[in-house]
Amino acid sequence: MAFVVEMFAKAWTPEFSEFSCHGDTWEMLLSMAMANGWQPVGTVPYDSIKDSPDIEPPADVPRGNYKVKSYGETEGNAITAVDATAMADALERGKWELEKAGSPFFSPGTLLIGDEMNLKQFQQINSAITPEYLDRFISFLRKGGFGFAWDD
Repeated sequence: MAFVVEMFAKAWTPEFSEFSCHGDTWEMLLSMAMANGWQPVGTVPYDSIKDSPDIEPPADVPRGNYKVKSYGETEGNAITAVDATAMADALERGKWELEKAGSPFFSPGTLLIGDEMNLKQFQQINSAITPEYLDRFISFLRKGGFGFAWDD
């Protein structure tokens, strides 16, 4: 099943930020970051960072995988600020490969369309991974810890 990954940082604050991508693109971004040196430390429950997204949660907070869950499933997933920064650094290192190739790294196979989706969201979700796309995603990652969930 194809789905949209919705990412949200600093929810309920004036600094609120969001980014969405195709579920296949999410998997490819994770793989690309790992191929370029990102060593994921594991996700945390969203509740552990929602009030302080720039502060690393205590070591005893359980860590999970980067599998996208639905909004209603358990407490949701979040990536810490430290992990997001490390992922951004790895994607920066990998971006030059895309620039050198001159063609998109990956394009999702299935177009996703939703009733409440505007043109900007449609374009972002169904976009190929290009250097410009990576610039936008890296900018989002550099804003700190964030929650993520799938939406169909």
